[in-house]
Amino acid sequence: MLFDPEQELVDAMRCMQDDGERRHRRAEAGQAAGEGPWLEETPISRYPQLVRGAAERKGAQDVMEVLAT
Repeated sequence: MLFDPEQELVDAMRCMQDDGERRHRRAEAGQAAGEGPWLEETPISRYPQLVRGAAERKGAQDVMEVLAT
């Protein structure tokens, strides 16, 4: 979020400070945004599949053979 003038930032901060329910909802949304595709396990588990797909598109038979073992 961008705030202009600075008073908008101060008002937004006060709103978060004073409204516990809003703060809780924002915290949950932030937590959810950090999960899913951003978890380390997600890209690591997909890496072999991505390499295999790239190798197939490029016709890199040697890479496909290594991945098959």
